[in-house]
Amino acid sequence: MKLGRTSYTASVVPVFILNDNSELAGAGWRDVAGYGTTITLSGTTGGQGLRLASWGNDSKIPGGSAAKVQIHDIEIIGTSTSDGSIGFDLQGMQMGNVARNRVQSFQTGIRTGWKTWQWNCDCYSRFDDNQIVRAQIAVDMQASTNANTWIGGNFQPFLKGGIGFKLGGWANRIVAADVENFPGGVAFDFTGASNEVTPLDVESGGDLAKFEATASSNTVHGGSAASLNGNSVVYSPGTDTEFNLVYGIKNVAPWPVTWGSFKYDFGQGSSPNYYQIYAHPSCSNCGLELMYNATTQAQSVYGLAGHAPFTLGALRSYGGIKSGGTLSTHSLPDPSAPTVTHIGAPGTTTYRYAIACHDYNGGVSAVSVAAQTTTGNSVLSSTDYNNITWNCGDGYMSADILKWNGSAWQRLKANGASAGPTSSLKYPFKDNGQSTSSYIAPTRNTTGDMSISGEFTASSNVASPAFAGTAAAGLSAGPAAGAGNFIACAPSHVCDQFSGTVTLTTGTGPAIGVLYTVTTVSRAHLPNCIFTLGLSVPPYTAITSILPTYSTTQASLNTGLALTASTSYTSTYICGGR
Repeated sequence: MKLGRTSYTASVVPVFILNDNSELAGAGWRDVAGYGTTITLSGTTGGQGLRLASWGNDSKIPGGSAAKVQIHDIEIIGTSTSDGSIGFDLQGMQMGNVARNRVQSFQTGIRTGWKTWQWNCDCYSRFDDNQIVRAQIAVDMQASTNANTWIGGNFQPFLKGGIGFKLGGWANRIVAADVENFPGGVAFDFTGASNEVTPLDVESGGDLAKFEATASSNTVHGGSAASLNGNSVVYSPGTDTEFNLVYGIKNVAPWPVTWGSFKYDFGQGSSPNYYQIYAHPSCSNCGLELMYNATTQAQSVYGLAGHAPFTLGALRSYGGIKSGGTLSTHSLPDPSAPTVTHIGAPGTTTYRYAIACHDYNGGVSAVSVAAQTTTGNSVLSSTDYNNITWNCGDGYMSADILKWNGSAWQRLKANGASAGPTSSLKYPFKDNGQSTSSYIAPTRNTTGDMSISGEFTASSNVASPAFAGTAAAGLSAGPAAGAGNFIACAPSHVCDQFSGTVTLTTGTGPAIGVLYTVTTVSRAHLPNCIFTLGLSVPPYTAITSILPTYSTTQASLNTGLALTASTSYTSTYICGGR
């Protein structure tokens, strides 16, 4: 049906009922001269200005659908914004097109879908450049509204608490919509999932977006907003609420913006706890904060309130780091052996490979355990090659692929590369006989090291296995102490693997050689120790004819001259090294 440039007055609703493949076409809105296609309701209460034959009134399963309906270039004006009236009631529409229409003065401007999934989807329809003015809800996209696209348009509820779009369905997209004049209301009210909104402009209203209890995986991004009430995003935690994201909206205060809202259910209370990222507008130096919003009993039982943990691969700070709790650093695990598979004609040549992995900040693992193939071809080529796969593990960013040359590890060059490390190599890596370069293998895992370029200031004691010691040392007298000697850690002292003060009373027949031995924790290398030895009573004569000897688990003090029998001596030691 095509309508000319004229005005119609209707006293019975619905004015139009459309079936499959129907077209209702007008001549456009009224222009400055008052010409266009305008339908004005008079004396009606409730009902719809237009509906489809598939309409079910939300109370029964509808009898059919209205596919490929076209409605364009029409203006319809209702009588009330509080009588349950609907301008265009498009329940059951599939693959339709609704364009360049103007809907004014209805409680709901346009409605699609049913409140619950009853029959089939209201899907694959397109809405272009429509205008809805004076409606409590401009667009109501109910639960069965899926995969529809709204392009452009102007939506002005003009009512206190008005809603621009109510998104209850799935996977709908709204692009370049202009939502204005909704004081105390909300531009985009989400109850569905996976809907995407990219507004053109949102202004003169209440909240930009609201995520209701069932909203999940929705996004709002791009566009501009102004003259909102300051609480731009409202988040209502609920059973299914998660993964809603708002970003990149010009002029929108970023607090409180919900990002990746993840529910935590610990079996305490009826509602989950979730994360929020906050940027406090009233605190200029607070920065961005990841917070728990814990409103249930879990807050009391588990203490889940306030700042939340954050896991990431690498962190670069340009303004300093201030920690309010324990600060710890630990080494990343050394990588496991790579896997080697020979491709092509088999042979009897053995090839060995290993990897060393680099973290994001210069740390390197130890060389992995070697992997080998014993069926390699004696001459490797593009058709007879060794295929190498590996896994450095979480926290690493690159790997050195190493090849054993019979006496040392060499680094393989990437395929086609002339030189350099293999951090940009392809995976899996092919050793097809390309050349290798010299390689200084790391002697230990340095990923747990800490480097400080400035002064290190501690307000309390510094405790470390290398300084304070974490294990008691064993003390044993040697043959040079004589028969019937006595050795012990001095009273009120601690004798550990780093340092100690020892009292030793010689027995009969002291001699030269090992006076006593300190047994410590096992080290990778021989320790570096300083010993002193002197009389325990005046004149406290120092014994200088001494020399330490070492193993990786012991340090011994040797005397070059026999000590005096039955005499008390005091000795100190300090041992460093790894």
